[in-house]
Amino acid sequence: MLRIVIADDEERIRRGLAKLVRSASEDYEVAGVFANGAELLKFLKEEGADVVITDIRMPVMDGLQVAEKLQAEHPGVRCVIVSGYSDFDYARTAMRHQVRDYLLKPVDKAELYRVLREMAKEIAEARRQTKMFRRLRLERALAGEESAEPVIPDDAFAVWYAVRTEAAVGLDTLEAAANAEDVRSCAIAVRDRTYGVLLELNAGASLTSAPERAGFALAAALTEHTGAAIGASLPFRGAKRLREAFAEAELAAGKAFYRFERAVFVPASEAVSQQARPARLSDWYKSWETEYVRSLQILDGEKIEQELNAFFEEMRRRQEAPGVLMELLIRMLELAEREVGGFAEEAEELFGPADRRLEELSRFFKYGPLRQWFTERMIEAIVRIRERRSGSVRAVDAVKAIIASSYHEDLDLGGLAERVYLTPSYLSRLFKQETGVTITDYLIGVRIEQAKNLLRNRPDLKTYEVGEQVGYPDSAYFTKLFKRIVGMTPNEYRQIVR
Repeated sequence: MLRIVIADDEERIRRGLAKLVRSASEDYEVAGVFANGAELLKFLKEEGADVVITDIRMPVMDGLQVAEKLQAEHPGVRCVIVSGYSDFDYARTAMRHQVRDYLLKPVDKAELYRVLREMAKEIAEARRQTKMFRRLRLERALAGEESAEPVIPDDAFAVWYAVRTEAAVGLDTLEAAANAEDVRSCAIAVRDRTYGVLLELNAGASLTSAPERAGFALAAALTEHTGAAIGASLPFRGAKRLREAFAEAELAAGKAFYRFERAVFVPASEAVSQQARPARLSDWYKSWETEYVRSLQILDGEKIEQELNAFFEEMRRRQEAPGVLMELLIRMLELAEREVGGFAEEAEELFGPADRRLEELSRFFKYGPLRQWFTERMIEAIVRIRERRSGSVRAVDAVKAIIASSYHEDLDLGGLAERVYLTPSYLSRLFKQETGVTITDYLIGVRIEQAKNLLRNRPDLKTYEVGEQVGYPDSAYFTKLFKRIVGMTPNEYRQIVR
């Protein structure tokens, strides 16, 4: 919106100019009309405007004096002089006082429209540049960089809002929602889907109602587009407390994390009142972690779910900061990987790579969806591991049965894996995990036991025949292997057991 004020000592011309301005665009507001420059300047000091259209000859204070005052006191206001032909030299003098343009009487509608369009573009670009510069200065100030010119005056009160959203939003959207007559805002992006909105309070603005009104306005505006958690700092004065106040706002936004509404605003006063805690988190967590680890060790899915529910309820009761909650969830995954064989592989698929898990958890700006997502995946991982272990036992038992019935055949890892529909590497790892020995050692053990049985009960068989019947056609190799396992040759063993 372009605010335009008009000054001319002739009422007919004032009304005509105001009518032309209003007809030019809905974005042009005639903020006031005045009979002389003194009245106009008084209005500017109190209310402000973007453009002044003034006659060059007026009583009390003429257009040239207005232009001089604007240049000195309101350098951002554009000035347009309205002049008659006889005043052309006078108007040319006024141009030295940064008068933007001049119009000849009678004012041509098309020419007025052209001038207004050009000024609207200039003002829009100037506003954009000013806004970008202020945002940049605010970003640097929040990062701890010092500036020669403070972001906010030392005597001005301000409030920070920390805004976490489900989806990205525009900075202009945030500023438009927070702005009001007694405040002005500046929004910056702090990190992915986390924004800071600095609200500078005008003199006379309420330190309680103005910040709360802006906070609820932000929530109302964002709820149409995305979920949001919004927290406010306490009002503070001066740029030195910028970083401390933003930390307050983030703490308050953390309280909004536990609410169920789509867009929630938590005032700083409410967040501060919730700071008292019945016991240190570390004390409670240590006790809880002991039970959690026990549940993991026995793969008790029902007990693990109970422990997770207890954990999340405690976090909600304590209103812990989202960052603390997420760090503890990462810790829980690390414990599961340490205590449960095979959990790391499941976690990689269900929770993502270890170095990206915090980023994955940070996608959730609300407690409820995060709790559901994490619990479901933890239980799914445990169920998968239990099923795999159950299937693993069946596969190992099948291999044992094959060896028991076919130990005398030429068995190898590849053939066994094919018969139980597993890869050789997986079967090898699985068999060792379940039995504590390799398939090769297990096969040798079975064959040697069968050889010992034949040596005891079949005196008619020669040593090489015993070897052949248990799968070792090479007599020398059989004798060497038997001695390594039993501690004596086949013949020596036969003599002892007769």
